[in-house]
Amino acid sequence: MNSLLVPDYEAAPPPAVLVLLSRKWRAIAMCAVGGAVIAVLAAFLVPSRYTANATFVPDMRDASRSGDLGSLAMQLGVVTSSGPTPQFYVNLSTSRSMMESLLGQQNSSTHAPLVDYFVHTSHPTPLQLEHAVQQLRAAISVGADPKTGIVSLSATAKDPRVAADIANALVAELQRFNVERRKSQASARRRFVEVQWRDSQDSLDAAEHAAESFLQANRSYQSSPELTFAYARLQRQVSMFQELATGLRRDLDQARIDEVNDTPVITVIDSASAPVSRSFPSKRSFALAGLFLGALLAFGFFYWGLRTARPA
Repeated sequence: MNSLLVPDYEAAPPPAVLVLLSRKWRAIAMCAVGGAVIAVLAAFLVPSRYTANATFVPDMRDASRSGDLGSLAMQLGVVTSSGPTPQFYVNLSTSRSMMESLLGQQNSSTHAPLVDYFVHTSHPTPLQLEHAVQQLRAAISVGADPKTGIVSLSATAKDPRVAADIANALVAELQRFNVERRKSQASARRRFVEVQWRDSQDSLDAAEHAAESFLQANRSYQSSPELTFAYARLQRQVSMFQELATGLRRDLDQARIDEVNDTPVITVIDSASAPVSRSFPSKRSFALAGLFLGALLAFGFFYWGLRTARPA
């Protein structure tokens, strides 16, 4: 019987990557460590950034206080809506008008306007002011939690005190905007209610005068069903205008109170304070990035050398 012939296959060579790692792992590791050290040193040269945080809760209760006037206001085109939502504050915080107001606020450390932090001149040009608005907007981050209604904002700057000043000034500007908005709405509502109350008073006077004239002309109206019915109708008109005038008077008093009310409509949970540690650059992040980049460059260099040294 012929014996089976088994071919003698040569063992497959290991992949080039494994060969490279087995030969150059020490050099790759040293390059990775060197990259991490260089990255950490570079982190000390990069200008530091500090981030200050603040949180608040807006009052979303109905600010219109329309009361008995609600249906009448809607018929005349006066919209009565609820208070601003948290998302409203997110959009308002980075609006141009809010940025311009913030640039005029004073820095607590230098007592100079915040615009001096972005523009180093006493008479900035419109282009410089535009750049300052853009830089300030980029330094601010605002978000809202739809479940809790809490609005969180942060401000980043090279000076930790400036970062805290920007965050606190933004909260103060939002507060001022809300108070002025509420007073403006109350003033408009007061003028509207005052006109309607005067009209209701005139209508009430006319109804009472008509009832009085009827009684003077018909002293024994009870003996006539037609006259009794006519007098009852006049009495209903007097009662209706009395109720309307009473409700409008109550709304007018409330509108006058709201017009001078300066109670805050947002509750500050955490005020911003000057941060102690910087938010950028992070030495740990720089070290990890340098470690990875150093290992990657070393591996690429040795792999390229291995490929070029291999015979064709």
